Amino acid sequence: MKYMATIKDVAVFAGVSVGSVSNVINGKTNNKELIDKVEHAIKALGFRPDANARSLKNTKTNIIGIIISNFEEQRIQVMLGAIEKELRARGYSILVKTTDNNRILEKKHIEYFIQQKVDGIIVSTAVKNKSWFTKLKTDSIPIIFADKKIDVESNMKVITIDYKEAFKQCLLWGKEQHHTKVGFILEKGIMLEEELENLSHVTEQELFYKLVGDYSSESSFKATYELLYEEPDITLLIVSSHMMTQGVKKATRILKTHKSMPSLVCIKAESWIEDEGVFEGVINVSYHQLGVKVVKQILQSVQAGNHFYTQIETIDAVFRITGSSFYNAQNSRVKNTTTLNIAILDAKVAKVLQMLTKAYEKQYGIKIHFITFGYHELWHYVTKCIQEGASYIDAFMFDLVWLEELVKRGGLEELSDLKVENEEYFADIIEEAVENHGIYNEKLYGLPFMTGTQLLFYQKDLFEDNTLKIQFQRKYGMELKLPQTWDEFNLIAEFFTRSFNANSPVTYGTSLINKGNLYNSIEFLNRLWSYGGAVISDNQVTINSNYAHIALDSYRKSYQYTNRQEIHDTWDTIADDFKHGHTAMAVLYDSYAFGINDSTESKVAGNVGSCLLPGQCPVLGGWSFGINKNSLVKDEAKKYIMWACGRRISKPFALLSGISNRQSFYADKELDGLYPWKRNVLKSYAKSRKREMLHDSKSFGIHIQLYDDIIGKEIGKALSGIQDTKETLEHIERQIKDLK
Repeated sequence: MKYMATIKDVAVFAGVSVGSVSNVINGKTNNKELIDKVEHAIKALGFRPDANARSLKNTKTNIIGIIISNFEEQRIQVMLGAIEKELRARGYSILVKTTDNNRILEKKHIEYFIQQKVDGIIVSTAVKNKSWFTKLKTDSIPIIFADKKIDVESNMKVITIDYKEAFKQCLLWGKEQHHTKVGFILEKGIMLEEELENLSHVTEQELFYKLVGDYSSESSFKATYELLYEEPDITLLIVSSHMMTQGVKKATRILKTHKSMPSLVCIKAESWIEDEGVFEGVINVSYHQLGVKVVKQILQSVQAGNHFYTQIETIDAVFRITGSSFYNAQNSRVKNTTTLNIAILDAKVAKVLQMLTKAYEKQYGIKIHFITFGYHELWHYVTKCIQEGASYIDAFMFDLVWLEELVKRGGLEELSDLKVENEEYFADIIEEAVENHGIYNEKLYGLPFMTGTQLLFYQKDLFEDNTLKIQFQRKYGMELKLPQTWDEFNLIAEFFTRSFNANSPVTYGTSLINKGNLYNSIEFLNRLWSYGGAVISDNQVTINSNYAHIALDSYRKSYQYTNRQEIHDTWDTIADDFKHGHTAMAVLYDSYAFGINDSTESKVAGNVGSCLLPGQCPVLGGWSFGINKNSLVKDEAKKYIMWACGRRISKPFALLSGISNRQSFYADKELDGLYPWKRNVLKSYAKSRKREMLHDSKSFGIHIQLYDDIIGKEIGKALSGIQDTKETLEHIERQIKDLK
């Protein structure tokens, strides 16, 4: 069992008093010799400063005992993973025991945990009667029962899954599909028998069920074989775990012909890869959410000390039809000789579309010819085609700030009819994304494809290291935590820059663009808006303000904490720098975070944290697909961009790229392990703002001139020291006014 060091242990190790240790921790001394002794002791003992409150009388073990049915079931793995991760982040370890739903084993494990004096116990088994609970109460150890239905006693705390509504919706769907006889293969604890009987009265179907004592494929094979032998007319089977479906499928293959195979619905976490073509539907439960809830409850009980009250919470299961296949070879049409010419941005995420489009070509027999360009080259290629009234592009990607000018120059085909005719298609798109990325003067001209918002990415261990926390507290008189303002950001960046702090474990505090381009203007806007300034207000130039002076000074300060020797001219280069582990923090669009958590290319994989930007003023980014008004194959082009931006492709696209224009992707926990930052994307998107524009300007390419040629270049000069803040803002103001 791991011993948790106390402040007294640190004092003994360092050969100083407890008060001296406290002074070092709280930054109340500048005695370098004392500081070095205490910090060495803290590091050697693994002391956590937040353990001060129990330093002299440590009665806690910081261990939580967990009892589960088995390790094999996928749902249990997800829940256990979430529990361990949440507890680890709070300084706790776990002890795990399995029971195979054996009540005698369960009782033995409880007795073992009591002997080990664990701080709390989590139980997730199908043993219905918890006769040992009375003894446990006398030992004052808090306990949470999770997942399964049990016989609830007074003072129990239970978090259970409610399947009633999900089963009801599944049965009603089954009724629409003419499934009048439905079978259930369920392990104990999923639903009470009377609840199943009540469902049959509601849906007016014949329901049959078999209960099994464990998750094994052998038990489910036996139960399914018996059920289908007794009731051969069953056409829909609802199975309570993914592991059990192996036995179910084996039994059905023996008893049924291919044509008479019953449809399968499984209780499991929804997974596009596993579910498509295997299950007609899934009854989805977020076992990650369950794990998080369990940890919250057990720690509240541990900290409160008063365990004698009853608390019951439920998490609702949700029935989902698995949907149509991403690629269906049976429906492929190979006689179509159409070729679509699509101009796209040369970006990693856009290249994912090229890979997936192979399936579209196979299914519809259409050749898709991609032409890739950098940002400026794409703008010039598209506008050249429009000015010439040419049709050598059929569809193209466009930055959201290009929309107004492309419409005014007659380059985009109106797509409003698509929105009217396909309401369901647009229902799941990120809120306001259609408005932001495709609508001008209340008419639709583009479909959101690569939506984008900014997040602050950081190396988690740097913010969790106890020695670093103490050093930061001593140096700045404040806690080391994620920055809420740009002033806090600069302090943290300074602390993690080795030229300012020889003890920094990384070389630089942050990475910033140093080319003097569009990306510099975006980094400046983050600060300008958070300090209350604006480039343009009511079509008037307002950039030369006190707010802008403060923002630019802050930006210039941030620049001191970056690598100025290497060129960083795009978000890709910032991402690469972060992947190499050189920097503590980096601001990136989510679409460019691609790869930072991939262990094959990133040294910080598994250590990536994310949060909203300091000041909470992200610049809205993203790209849409539009149709060239002069295209000769508009109908085929519309079908393709509907597919490229649609639901059918959204799952594989999200899996390969880490982003999606669909809200459901961000609610789904399936890819949290690969892209842990996605849980913050919608929060950031809701706060994102469009770049301000000058309206009615006669200048061609106003957005590029404004944010690249003027603001970006002038900001670049300020960062490199060619001119000061005052000169920079005066130059920007004068040049923007000349555009009008």
